[in-house]
Amino acid sequence: MKRKILSVLIIILCIGTFSLSAYASSYEISDMTRYVNRSSSSSSNDLSGIWILLMVFIAVGGYYFIKYQYQKTKDDNAGERFIRERDKQMAQVNSHNFGEPKNLTEQIANEIRKNDKNFSGDRFIWFAENYFIAYKDAFGERNLKLIEDLTTEDIFFDDKKIIEDDIEKGIAHICNRINFQTDYIYRYEYNDKFEYASLYIKAKAVEYIEDIVTGDSIHGNKYMDNFIIYSMTLRRKLGEKSFIGTGVSSCQCPNCGSNIDSVIAGKCRFCGQTVKTTKSSWRISAIRKTQIGTDLGMSGIFRIT
Repeated sequence: MKRKILSVLIIILCIGTFSLSAYASSYEISDMTRYVNRSSSSSSNDLSGIWILLMVFIAVGGYYFIKYQYQKTKDDNAGERFIRERDKQMAQVNSHNFGEPKNLTEQIANEIRKNDKNFSGDRFIWFAENYFIAYKDAFGERNLKLIEDLTTEDIFFDDKKIIEDDIEKGIAHICNRINFQTDYIYRYEYNDKFEYASLYIKAKAVEYIEDIVTGDSIHGNKYMDNFIIYSMTLRRKLGEKSFIGTGVSSCQCPNCGSNIDSVIAGKCRFCGQTVKTTKSSWRISAIRKTQIGTDLGMSGIFRIT
């Protein structure tokens, strides 16, 4: 959004400057032919007035454009803020053993299929696993472009700060050898603009913080697998049709040549090579590490404001 605003303001400024130059040129010609006896100080005052008027026009136009973009982004991300605030409140309640959320993959898939007949719960989970792998790879590689491809705007700017801080400190958050044990959809939410599918993910993986220069682990064991549990929410525009089901294209792994469904950036299931494929309509809008006993909220299908 910031890049869009800056680009538009630069365009407005360029147009205004060009218009002013053109007007000034024509004014000077007219001044020479029609008002030969007019004083130079009078011309300067007139041009100054025109310049002030033009700057006011640019400032007012820029203000309303920025206001429009800000409100649009605020409206688009209202659902994420609601979900993240609720999850933050839930994370503070860790003293009770809530157990795991209910697996409602089939019920939620049936609900989504009312407007998207190609949607498949099992297929969606397979793609969500690739999102998770690619997201973790992006942190390990400190790859901001990949993070931007995978996430919504709100979470991207948060992650951007983390990765820039990692680069400054010379460290990287590594998560590899991911072996999914349990993952399913436990909650589906929607509003007038977007729909959100939340997944419960339990896997075995190696997670640690690495010193980039030495390659040593400064937090965690780089040789030991541990159980990790995450809650991840994916978002897409309400009414968009599924990228899964019939008609899914494929691409080849550049390392081993195996065919891979052309959906997101992820890893080849055969050789482990990171593969950048086509973009999908889903984006990660929330992701957090959790543990058994943390209340992740009610499982089910809900309309949110």
